[in-house]
Amino acid sequence: MSNENILIYCSSRNNYEMLENEILENVDFEGFDFINVDDNSSEEQVILGRKICQTKDYPFLENKGRGLSSALQTAIDYAKNHQKKYKFIVWLTHDCYPITENFFSKLSLLIDNKKLDKFGCIGFNTVWKKYICSEKEFRERNLEGRYCAVMGRAVLTPVP
Repeated sequence: MSNENILIYCSSRNNYEMLENEILENVDFEGFDFINVDDNSSEEQVILGRKICQTKDYPFLENKGRGLSSALQTAIDYAKNHQKKYKFIVWLTHDCYPITENFFSKLSLLIDNKKLDKFGCIGFNTVWKKYICSEKEFRERNLEGRYCAVMGRAVLTPVP
C-alpha cells in the first residue's frame, strides 16, 4: 500500500473550531497527506486556521476562487505542484468524515489493486454520528441489509 496515492482536503470557511474539534479530533489520516483550503474566511478565522494548521503541520492554502469547486481546483493545483503521484483526492467536510477504521488504508489498497481505475469520482453513503455511534451499531440498525443514509454531493459547480 502506498500512502502517496491519496490527498485528503477540507474546505474551510469561518468554521475552524469545527476543523479542530471534528475533523482533526475524529479522523485518522493514517499518514496520508492532508491540506486545508480556506474559502475566504474572515481575518480572525484565517488567523485561527493558520495557527491550527501550523500546530498540526498541515498546509493552509488560500482558495484560488470562491466556493467548493474552486477549493477542489486549489487542491488539484497543490497535487500537481508536488512530486507525489496522487490518484485520488478525497474531500472531507467538517460534519461528514469516515468512521470506518483504517478507511484511507482500505481505499488506498483498492487504488493500488486497480479496483478504482475506471472511476473518476466516487461517493459514499453517510450517517450522522450523533444518531449512530459506530459502524457495528449502524449494521445492527440496518435491518433490511441496505445501507440507507445520506448520499454525499459532488463538487462540480462554482458558486455564482
